[in-house]
Amino acid sequence: MAFLDKDNLLITERTGQLRKVENWLLLDQPVLGLPNISEIGQGGLLGITLHPKFDSNRFVYLSYAGREENRYGTEVLRGVLNNNKLDDIEVIFKALPKARRGYHFGSRLVFADNGTLYVL
Repeated sequence: MAFLDKDNLLITERTGQLRKVENWLLLDQPVLGLPNISEIGQGGLLGITLHPKFDSNRFVYLSYAGREENRYGTEVLRGVLNNNKLDDIEVIFKALPKARRGYHFGSRLVFADNGTLYVL
């Protein structure tokens, strides 16, 4: 989960959907614009964090299980949250090499005080 403010948040679902809660009510429609996310083994849509300057740039970061052919690995994307849609999505990290099994995906995303994003 990532709190947008005291009454609104985003929630990742392992199945690949990003959900938005507004005024403590879950919206019926998931957030649009996400790429295909592989739900395999321990993988799926996993970690989420907001940029430290989210109020001005609207950057959301997500970690997930990405697929290339029949291999899987952790990937991280950045997108701009506009209402209930992620725009301008850019994949900023891909763990390589990808593996055939669906285990041990890194999913914790944390910003350090100096603005460095860590993928744990």
